[in-house]
Amino acid sequence: MSSLQIKWKLASPKFRPLWTERKRYRHFVFHGGRGGAKDYSIAIFILDMMLHYRTRVLILREVMNSILESNHQIFVDLITEYGLNEHFELTEREIRCPRTQSQIWFKGCLNPESLKSIQGVDITFFNEAQTVSQKTLDYVLPTVMRKPGSIVIFALNPLFPSDPVYAEYITDQREDTLAVPVGLHDNRFAPAALVAQANSLQQRDPDKYEWVYGGKCLGETTLSLIKMIEVLEARRRIPVRDENLPISAGLDPSGLGQDKTVLVRVRGTEVLSTHTHPGGSVQEVTNWCKDIYMSHNFDSITIDASGSTGVYDLVKQWSQGAVDGPEVYRFLGGESAQRQELHNNKRTESWCWLRDWLREGGSLPNKDDWNELAMVQWQPDGVGERIKLLPKHKLAHSPDFGDALAMALYYRKGIAKKHKQKNTVAPNKQFIQRSSGKGWAG
Repeated sequence: MSSLQIKWKLASPKFRPLWTERKRYRHFVFHGGRGGAKDYSIAIFILDMMLHYRTRVLILREVMNSILESNHQIFVDLITEYGLNEHFELTEREIRCPRTQSQIWFKGCLNPESLKSIQGVDITFFNEAQTVSQKTLDYVLPTVMRKPGSIVIFALNPLFPSDPVYAEYITDQREDTLAVPVGLHDNRFAPAALVAQANSLQQRDPDKYEWVYGGKCLGETTLSLIKMIEVLEARRRIPVRDENLPISAGLDPSGLGQDKTVLVRVRGTEVLSTHTHPGGSVQEVTNWCKDIYMSHNFDSITIDASGSTGVYDLVKQWSQGAVDGPEVYRFLGGESAQRQELHNNKRTESWCWLRDWLREGGSLPNKDDWNELAMVQWQPDGVGERIKLLPKHKLAHSPDFGDALAMALYYRKGIAKKHKQKNTVAPNKQFIQRSSGKGWAG
């Protein structure tokens, strides 16, 4: 076979052992945070092997519902980037190199029986290896990797030290394994925007930075989303008042008498007022909410309807029949977040926005009730860098003040324009008379 010389551009020399040490080690583990170009660099190695030797490659993910969930596109992009289209044949689930009779298969591991038919594999590459189960390792490696001289490559952003790949190939220092830490700082092609994003996260949330970009395991415990020092600083902070901004409210109705009903009003970076109610019927809570609106004013209100839509339905009905009534939003915490790659649902996203609001100058009433914000914890969701909140039933008590404030902040974008126009009403209609909300007490 004639030589084919290609000047591959590796993101880091840390991937060189794939070429120089492949006869010495059976397992190669590249572990670290986001931005280390692990998949990109391993794909270069695989394409290089396919171009020079007859190489059969199996690329696996624990779960792969479609080819879009694999790194098939990375190979397609590299083949195009290096002008290698004449050397490869691309199909939906395979990539072939007629030059050397090499082949790549992309498979999921939920049905390991389907892998039995694949024989003579030279390279097995586990993508997103932090999600690989012990069952998969125990089955796939003895079944597929039988060929002498074959190698296994793992690429992972670690979650927990107890995860099978981490425990077996990183924690245990095996003689047949080369474990290489690689991260954003090793990537000479790292986009400036990604570096800036990483630096910003390091300043805002060092714990999450160490997991997302530093490649550190989280351990077996969850982490506080909002630190107590941040809560205490917000309680001591003198609020900055801007009377031209709209007022948004969040209402967290009590659930089956297990907690209290809380309504919080916010304007800009200031919590104007907090109201609590011992609970009661849907109609009682609705009337209480209407009374607060008449006496204190708010331009919008977001109501938690996760347990029951009763209060939301009645307040919405009342608002639609009132002149100059508030905008009413229904909040279902279990629904998909706007940034689904970062948050597992709306409740997690709303609390992350609350945390960012505090860090951007948000001020809280100087009362111990607000210390509950520091008890809300997060943990990885198992999908990329996405996180989720620890369920309420695992906390000491429900963080009602925080939930109400998070909802008050969630939908307030877009309210400003309506706020400017709210004094324009049709002729012969009468305003609801209420306080302007401009007093220092709100």
